[in-house]
Amino acid sequence: MTGIFIGIAVYLAATFGVSIYTGRKGHSKSSAGFIVGEKNFGSVVTALAMGTTLASGFAFIGLVGMGYTLGLVATWQCIWGTILEFICWFFLAHKLRAMSEKTEVLTPIEAMSKLHGDPHNLIKISGGLMIGLFITFYLAGQFTAASKAANVLGLNPSAIAVGIAVLTIAYIFLGGVNAAMWTNAIQGFIMILSFGVLVAVSLSKVGGLSGLFASLSTADPSLIQWNNGRSTGNAAFYICNYWLGSAAGFLAQPQAIQKYLTIKNDKQIRKSCVLSSIFNIIRQLGPVLIGMSCRLLYPTIADPETCIPQIIVDYIPNILGGILMAGIFAAVMSTTESLLLQSTSELSRNFLEKGILAKRHISQKAYGIICKLLTIVIGIIGLLISLFGSGGVFNMIIFAWTGLMTSVGPSLYLGLYWKKCTSQGILAGILTGIPATCVWYYLFKTSTGIHEAISVVVPIIAVIVVSLMTQNIQQEDNWADKIKNLKELTT
Repeated sequence: MTGIFIGIAVYLAATFGVSIYTGRKGHSKSSAGFIVGEKNFGSVVTALAMGTTLASGFAFIGLVGMGYTLGLVATWQCIWGTILEFICWFFLAHKLRAMSEKTEVLTPIEAMSKLHGDPHNLIKISGGLMIGLFITFYLAGQFTAASKAANVLGLNPSAIAVGIAVLTIAYIFLGGVNAAMWTNAIQGFIMILSFGVLVAVSLSKVGGLSGLFASLSTADPSLIQWNNGRSTGNAAFYICNYWLGSAAGFLAQPQAIQKYLTIKNDKQIRKSCVLSSIFNIIRQLGPVLIGMSCRLLYPTIADPETCIPQIIVDYIPNILGGILMAGIFAAVMSTTESLLLQSTSELSRNFLEKGILAKRHISQKAYGIICKLLTIVIGIIGLLISLFGSGGVFNMIIFAWTGLMTSVGPSLYLGLYWKKCTSQGILAGILTGIPATCVWYYLFKTSTGIHEAISVVVPIIAVIVVSLMTQNIQQEDNWADKIKNLKELTT
């Protein structure tokens, strides 16, 4: 066990050193430098940063638990997730990067405010506030994932959650986007190594893939069936409802879309898209196979979401075990860094600088300080939700990122691709997305059995209806020239 702690300590020291070094090389003293840096990140760094941002503790903790509980059917998460992430790259990356270069937007919400104008800064104010605050629930899920790993190591879960929160806050506080991107890249390499070793070890203990499927077939045939033993009609509904619904968030996560605004050029986008898709397959298929293997290795384990830490403790030599255990913390910390940076960015840039304080003459240096103070406050709020809230890692994270997708996705896609979309329509989509997800999740999900991703219908309708109702208002607000210019930029 001592070796495991040494491995974790080495990882933490290395990433902390990288964050300090890259932070000093960056330009984090202004809000622009803190949020997007010099916009010169290459394909490998961007792909790994994107992957680690989306992977999170969900991969090492939540998805392993789903593989354990449900078996092969959980691979639908990998299938849908890879397809939807590719769609996001294909439809958004080039256009948002062009907007970032020509209009100097720093966040997805600010980009949405530039599409068809933003009368009275309402898109920036409401979008920045809602996205910035809702991300804290996602943060809480990451801290909860870290505490589950601590349980297996015999450590105090609350203490580990606090430690992860402090380190994450320190990373972003010191270096902003530069620290986040480079530490994310290192964490991505660690995650790939961890999944490779853990899949190999877990399969070797159950007789390889053939042994795994043979043993699971004897224990419960539904665990090795693509439809989980359901009839054709029920299986189709289940796969589309639950797994497509769970993966829907890949279409528009603001903390992931943010990476499109910092990449170096269009050529790097194409490379990053391919690399990110490959990483997606690794980080989602690996956990499912590990979880299925653990169904045989630990048939009576109390919490399936702790399978990976348990394998490391039982089967991996100490020092290597520490490095692999660091993979869990890498997954958690890489996502918390991106989430914390995104929340800080949306609140400082849109809600404050370009929103309620737009008419105030405040220096960029002052906004740089505000960014760092918000980093501390948001990190603490996310930690408190984790310590005093309830719910599994899978459910907490899926709920949060579905809400983010419904609030950002409809407005962003329709704003970019639908000619009749107006600023009022975009605002309507932002305002209805998260509330619709919350209402469905708490009032209708249990009784209907339909995933909360269905709530995306509400903001889609809101964008369309309000846009059609405000065609004339849009012209009266005199945003026609801006619409024309941005169409030229993004085609």
